[in-house]
Amino acid sequence: MSARWNTLMLLLAATVFSGFARGDVATDPPANGKAAGSAAVVDVQDPRATVITADSLHTCALTSSGDAYCWGTGSFGRLGNGSTAEQLTPVAVAGSRKFVSISAGSSHTCALTADGKAYCWGNGGNGRLGTGNTNRSLRPRLVVGGHEFSVLSVGRRYTCGLTNDGTAYCWGVNSNGELGDGTTEDKTEPTAVVGGHKFTWLSAGAFHSCGVATDGKTYCWGSGTNGKRGDGATTGGSSEPVAVSTDVSFTSVYAGRQHTCALTAEGEAWCWGANRSRQLGDGTNTAKSTPVRVKTDLKFKSLALGGTHTCGLTASGKVYCWGSNNLGKLGKGDAGGTFAEPQEVALVNNFVAIEAGYDHTCGKTADGAVYCWGGGEGGRLGHGTLADRSAPDRVADFGTDAPTALLPSRQDR
Repeated sequence: MSARWNTLMLLLAATVFSGFARGDVATDPPANGKAAGSAAVVDVQDPRATVITADSLHTCALTSSGDAYCWGTGSFGRLGNGSTAEQLTPVAVAGSRKFVSISAGSSHTCALTADGKAYCWGNGGNGRLGTGNTNRSLRPRLVVGGHEFSVLSVGRRYTCGLTNDGTAYCWGVNSNGELGDGTTEDKTEPTAVVGGHKFTWLSAGAFHSCGVATDGKTYCWGSGTNGKRGDGATTGGSSEPVAVSTDVSFTSVYAGRQHTCALTAEGEAWCWGANRSRQLGDGTNTAKSTPVRVKTDLKFKSLALGGTHTCGLTASGKVYCWGSNNLGKLGKGDAGGTFAEPQEVALVNNFVAIEAGYDHTCGKTADGAVYCWGGGEGGRLGHGTLADRSAPDRVADFGTDAPTALLPSRQDR
């Protein structure tokens, strides 16, 4: 399921981590977790992580040399290491390719090379790998069509990308119009988003997508349930981009599970959509179908949206989260409750990138260390156990052999 999307070495995208723990009315069961535990620290040495991404039950990162590592649930081959086994610590993605960005979806993952080629692996259902068919792959496979992408954003069961000229393409499931191509038919290869818009930012959620266009407006398409498109509607789908109803100009937008958030050039955070867990941060638990400002004076440089929580990264390196604290995913040192205003993440205050999965959150520090917290199911926190963490826990060393256990295939989100 992020700091601009086309700043590849800081891609965030459940993207750096974008994104995205997203899900509408889904046939797939959501991620579950255990009770939160205390924080722990595991030493991490070089190679350093430069880009991170997280989703329901797995997490991935790129090292400074462009090598991809993933950990967590391995079903469908989403870790890309040639196996479907659970991995409790990082394992290398198969092959010798070097990547500049990586983005995780529900049960698939995609990454981008420096020459703009997109590779995807994992569950191929609905054509989400973009390989021209619906087959799964345990290793990276080239997305067809010959496009050169500058950005990739992976949604729940689909994928989107931006080319250098700002044209958006999407592929995979399309039952709610999340591909934005004017239809509700699934696509097994990249298909252009209609409307003639050129985008500077693109984010794929669970059942909706959003982008910031060169005309200064923010557009969303796909499901409108709970008002997450931001156009005033609370039901129905749109197979074409519709403008978010606001006079506020955004520079970045983040499509999540049932809510959406965006940032202005000044770092003000605005959110809309579902709010039962207070994930909009506006001091209430009432859903909003148009943008409302997060109740804080804090200024953010990037945001990360989980299933029922939201986090923001400040220029000082501190991270603040709000919404559901189930399993300790807000990182404040305890678990439980919902919070309608930003809460400071404990222990670590020098983050440079963040991302949120369905029930966990991760961040990267300036020295390349990766920390994760929240629900530990499937090993998605990367610290070698299934235990939950209520505060940042340093991920085990990249490249270290990890203990494995076969896990039955399952859908996330």
